[in-house]
Amino acid sequence: MASYHRILKVFGRSVEDKTLQCDCDIHPWEILVNGNRWSGRIRLIGFVDVFFLISYSENSRFHSGIVIYKDDHHIAKILELAGKEIEDINSTPKSSEPTETLSPTPGQKTKYITFSRDTVDYSVTSIGHPIGLRTKYDKSSLQKYTIHLRKPQDPLLKQKYKRALKQHDTLDMIQDAMKLGLVSYAEILGHGMGHIYRSSSTRDIGKGFAGGLGTSQQSWTGLSGEKA
Repeated sequence: MASYHRILKVFGRSVEDKTLQCDCDIHPWEILVNGNRWSGRIRLIGFVDVFFLISYSENSRFHSGIVIYKDDHHIAKILELAGKEIEDINSTPKSSEPTETLSPTPGQKTKYITFSRDTVDYSVTSIGHPIGLRTKYDKSSLQKYTIHLRKPQDPLLKQKYKRALKQHDTLDMIQDAMKLGLVSYAEILGHGMGHIYRSSSTRDIGKGFAGGLGTSQQSWTGLSGEKA
């Protein structure tokens, strides 16, 4: 049985990546995935743009797992590549106006992921699919996942869980870009978030998504028109 590290490698990820936000064991009673509990050891491996939930045994042997996408731009691209609408996978986009049920108006950003927290749990809803050693996944594997994760008592661990599950906001993006060495303070002041967000790393992330859904990497042009 393969190591879960090999599964991550299929997606171009590693626990050594600079974008890693969390690489933590979770007790089965601490998490619900679509209302169900998983058995065995569970690992939460979170990055800036995606996170993985993996069931494994000794020696990091992979049993099963899912990948959850956190970035709205990438989710929209995945849906486009799969030829599906968000309604096809029973997930309703959330507009900036809570009472609005129609498509967002021009200039209004569609949100596909929701994150909330209460005194006990972190909760996130987004799209994802089961994972394995395959490099291609059928579009029918895309589905909506709702995950409830019990908050730990340790403040540092709590922060790791949150950063792994939550879609990163503007401040998070700045911190991520600086941590990765993509920009400096001067670039932040001179160019703003548009420059930071569509950095060269976006292209690499997009390739992984496109490849993961069975589309050749050559077809990916990046969110800012970059050539693969």
